[in-house]
Amino acid sequence: MKTIFLFCLLFDLTEKIYGVSLSDFYPFGNRTGDKRAPTNDDGSTQPIPISSYFPIFNHQHDSLIVNTNGVISFLGTMRTFTPSAFPLASERRIIAPYWADIDTNNGGDVWYRESTNLTLLGEASEEIHEIFPEQFNFHASWMFIATWDNVAFFGADRCTFQCVLVTNGRHSFTIFLYNKIEWTTGTASNGDSTSGLGGIPAQVGFDAGDGLNYYAIDASRTSNIINVTQMSNIDFPGKLIFRVDSTSIKKGGCNVEGTLTITPREATMLGGTKLIISGPCLNLTKAISLLMSDGTDVPCQKFNQFSVSCISPPVYRTGKEIVVLRLTQASSNQTLHPYYWSDMFTVNVDFDHSQAICDKMLNEDENLPPIDTDDVQPCPCTLNVASLDTTRFSVDHFCHKQEGSAYQCANQPFAQICFRQNVASSRGYDHQCCYDEIGVLMNPNGYYGSGYVNRYHYHGDGTENIPYFSNFMYDTIPYKHCCIYTSEDSEEVDSNFGNCASFYTRRPPNSCLNYVPPRPARVSGDPHFVTFDGHAYTFNPAGEFGALSNGNLSLQLRMEQIGSSQASSVTSFVARPYPGADTIEVQTNQIRGIDVLVNGTVLDLDSSISKVNSVEGTNIEKISDDPPTVVTTFYTEGLSIRSSSQHNVLNLVILTSPERQTGNLTGLFGDNDGIKDNDLVSKQNVVIEGNASASDIHHTFGSSWRIEESESLFTYEGGKTFSSYQNENFTPLFVIPEDVPTYVTDLCGSKTECIYDTLVTNNTDFGQMSADSTDQFDYVKDITVQSE
Repeated sequence: MKTIFLFCLLFDLTEKIYGVSLSDFYPFGNRTGDKRAPTNDDGSTQPIPISSYFPIFNHQHDSLIVNTNGVISFLGTMRTFTPSAFPLASERRIIAPYWADIDTNNGGDVWYRESTNLTLLGEASEEIHEIFPEQFNFHASWMFIATWDNVAFFGADRCTFQCVLVTNGRHSFTIFLYNKIEWTTGTASNGDSTSGLGGIPAQVGFDAGDGLNYYAIDASRTSNIINVTQMSNIDFPGKLIFRVDSTSIKKGGCNVEGTLTITPREATMLGGTKLIISGPCLNLTKAISLLMSDGTDVPCQKFNQFSVSCISPPVYRTGKEIVVLRLTQASSNQTLHPYYWSDMFTVNVDFDHSQAICDKMLNEDENLPPIDTDDVQPCPCTLNVASLDTTRFSVDHFCHKQEGSAYQCANQPFAQICFRQNVASSRGYDHQCCYDEIGVLMNPNGYYGSGYVNRYHYHGDGTENIPYFSNFMYDTIPYKHCCIYTSEDSEEVDSNFGNCASFYTRRPPNSCLNYVPPRPARVSGDPHFVTFDGHAYTFNPAGEFGALSNGNLSLQLRMEQIGSSQASSVTSFVARPYPGADTIEVQTNQIRGIDVLVNGTVLDLDSSISKVNSVEGTNIEKISDDPPTVVTTFYTEGLSIRSSSQHNVLNLVILTSPERQTGNLTGLFGDNDGIKDNDLVSKQNVVIEGNASASDIHHTFGSSWRIEESESLFTYEGGKTFSSYQNENFTPLFVIPEDVPTYVTDLCGSKTECIYDTLVTNNTDFGQMSADSTDQFDYVKDITVQSE
């Protein structure tokens, strides 16, 4: 049930209403070093180069134009004096703090400057943190301030307003400030020549120029726009703040739609994490509490006018947690939102206490069955293979990344890094594999802090294994007290010393004997595929296709034409590991390089507490910024995908664990039965010969896997639909011309994929990316073959 409050402001529309004081504007004018736009009617500045890319509507810009008529534009001027209703198909992106027929010949000035002043950037960052709590890591690095000061249309009435652009290069925001608005319409827009009212009034908002995406405040192009000085989305009359880097403009402040933003997205199971929750309007709230799914009711406090703070309680489970924010107002208002939890910590005690705890725990462990090391996955023998085998192993959650690529493992001080088994063994065990400074599996007999088989998997398994807690209590704590805290030398862990040797007897390590590496497949460049069984072919359409299915997991690829060329590339994939699991979509992004969407919502990988984001059925980790690279591990299916984004192309390396090599796959990556000659099987179960022509492969095999709209798992945003991506008439280049230019062979040598991609895109950078992708995949194949 919702309570709707109606507020009425009664005044004469011709009355002069003032909003934000000029003292609350960002400083402007001659005294701040601003530039003044030329005096004109319907004019514009020349394109102004800016020192930072400004992201808007999912595009980056390195220049902008200040237009006299109350608009900042990108890619072209905006000289139109009568505001047209958004959306526009102008191929110009515009920010319109007050789009109207301004004529500075009749009075007023337009000022502008870019700034990296630390004080101003700090003030802007604080505003963003308050209005958008999920942006707690945002630190502004650049801003642009444009001010229309006392500008006229004709006659004495004037308007003063300001537009501030703020960015850190990845996320961007716009602040509109209105001091006075005394007219809405120029005479050329049919406004009254005396009052400046009537006709087609001013418009406030944003437009992407694609005819689809825009945002305009409700009063735009109505007589009520004169009251913009009393309007706000942040409860500050005359001030509006928006996030503008994504396809959809996001307004600041509270909402009545029932959506929540919880920051951070993870909390420790032991409780004590401060959660900042925003979304609902809190101005009439008397009491606030957070209701957990087990019925625990947590009291919360108002943090600021837009958010509340709650301290998370202990939670004896992991995964998705549904919480209710309970607001006591005139009537109750409940809002649901998913929440995620993560790991825990331990504490040190004195030597005698640790030895006593160790003895007690080892004695209790004698009453449990001995651990069968054959029940766990053997460790990879070397670090390079372990880092690759994300299908079965993940970095130990007690190993924390330091500067650069180095890790520090809290429990294994002599290890360079440790890994853990993704999924519990048949008996619920976990397996820890640790590697020394040269990347070799540490002594399998348990010397010098090597890994060991854990009785309980840290993700939980069965009713007797509480996620994290059972592993923490029965594996981590005994190890700490037996081998770390009781060591005579705090800088050395010697498993032969006293109780530590006894611990390794109860938690024996396993070796890399019988380890079998994962099997790789890939798609890269102007899509060149290699199946799990090693069959290489090219398939470069425009559309969405079923790439892989095993009955549970479904993986689909989106491929788009590159400009007007005969080339295409993978720009997005979407996967769901099993029915009921979260849907994961990875797509290219011109600003951030790569985006991950969970059930259609962008996951902000830069504002997470933990390096791994866990959702239902999938672990997600960003492992590199250059190039942007994300690993998604579908741990229940023994499959992981490493996605790298370059030149608006997704290059994918897909790995499947060896026990999944049963020939039960269908789609573009073959059946994974160890025989490459039978990999090209159409959706209609027609086998295509391995030596078939590129045209036959395209039309008979590849195109058969084009999905129907009812099958699609993709997200469609920005006004696009399923049909927007389907171009069955697109025809790629099937045969490389015999006369290859010298510059291409100099770049590519004999690498046919590089030659093809360079020729078809007429882009040597694209060709170099293709060559690099080939080399990287060859490395993956080499280390997996050598380890078999």
